[in-house]
Amino acid sequence: LFGTWYRNGPGQMERGGVSLSQPFDGDGFVTALSLRDGRAHFRSRFVATAQREEEERRGRFLYRGAFSAGNPAGGVLFNPFDLDVKNVSNTGLLAWRGEGGAPELLSLHEAGLPHRLCARTLRTLGETDLGGGIEGGVLAAHYRITADRVTNFGAEVVGGRDSRVVFYEWERPDLKGAAAALGPPELLSKTVYTIDNGAFGFYHDHAVTQSSYILYENPTRLDLRRFFTQYALGRASIAECIQYDGESRSLRLHLLPRPRPGLRSAEAARRSFDIGPGFVFHIINAWDLERSVSMPQGGAVVDAVIWRQIDFGRTAQLDRVEASDYVDGDRPMAERVTVDFASGEVHRRVLTDRAVEFGDVREEGAPHRYAYLAAGCHGHPNEWGPAMAVMKLEAGGIGPRAADASATVRALGKRRLVNEPLFVPREGACEGAEDDGYVLCQVYDAESHGTPRLIILDAETLDIVCEIALDDHVPFRLHGTFVPG
Repeated sequence: LFGTWYRNGPGQMERGGVSLSQPFDGDGFVTALSLRDGRAHFRSRFVATAQREEEERRGRFLYRGAFSAGNPAGGVLFNPFDLDVKNVSNTGLLAWRGEGGAPELLSLHEAGLPHRLCARTLRTLGETDLGGGIEGGVLAAHYRITADRVTNFGAEVVGGRDSRVVFYEWERPDLKGAAAALGPPELLSKTVYTIDNGAFGFYHDHAVTQSSYILYENPTRLDLRRFFTQYALGRASIAECIQYDGESRSLRLHLLPRPRPGLRSAEAARRSFDIGPGFVFHIINAWDLERSVSMPQGGAVVDAVIWRQIDFGRTAQLDRVEASDYVDGDRPMAERVTVDFASGEVHRRVLTDRAVEFGDVREEGAPHRYAYLAAGCHGHPNEWGPAMAVMKLEAGGIGPRAADASATVRALGKRRLVNEPLFVPREGACEGAEDDGYVLCQVYDAESHGTPRLIILDAETLDIVCEIALDDHVPFRLHGTFVPG
């Protein structure tokens, strides 16, 4: 296993004697672990956004995050109708190509533009709109990489009630040869859709098939009562004003056509399906189903982690989280949704009774057999807990008569909290072998007062191949990427 494992996540929870109530508002902190010749080299650096640099100079918080209440600088006055939040650049990382083919990273956060980083030193090179290609000043933290493309999107509220979603496709940044020496990846397409009455659909992730962009619209709305009686008075954050409304609205699945030859009207070809209650942060994978006798117009399969519900009012303040919250409650579950385009029928199936999050597969946009997820330590219909294990999930078939899913689970130790698992193919891996490789994950070891451990598992068996203990404290990570070589 040769290459560098990059991770992003919040890294500064306190400034000037003031602590954040929610780590998700922390400034981006990028880590890099380079593996070569049996040795590991670790380095880390904060993402030096302009807002972070100003706060560092003045020694206090100045900009409001999504989970911040009132004036972060401590004053009484603030503009409650300014809904812009700080771009903490703390969520995703995309391996990119700079001028002359220089290796770079894009640090991503859905509330703003990406920041360019030097892949070798992690030094911040500045905010970027990627040559003017990004509209609206936002780009999501969750991209998708297919055989020849990178896709991503940005979503913004328009008219107070709708969402405008822009999908982008670039050539793959790891393209070899003469084109790589010319500079950044080429923007190949830009497609715009409007989600009617979807202003607060919380569009955090997407997936992509050969024909469509996949987007979940969550049944959430702005709680106007809380907005005016608490947020406007500095007693609640804007995140706490996002209300889950699963009793009166359904989680909605959108299939939005990608550009392709012969497509006369993307708007006419879009499809949407109500699938029942739930909330989605992360989609595992999706793919098209070909036309058949049983599905004369074809269909699609979407695997995602669907939460039973979500309560931002509680999770916005970590000191409100109690043990009782892990009985029923929000509970995230891996589910497979199959849609039939001809009949409009939707089949929804829970794949495992364990609470899970952060799924990864070998090839995105194509059928998969295995997915790797962070999982709870035990399966139970009601009780669940923080992820302290890695799961290899075999989802089974599709439709109402599909074979049952099965799973292999590797617990990583008492009070070892597991971050997002990342699948990395073995060098020279057999084509089509989805588990010929490694699973990388970082654990937060609470038993040793936060000592971070980087664990490499065999993707076939989930046996531990290597465990690296770091000397320095590293906070909980969110997402990242592995760059071979």
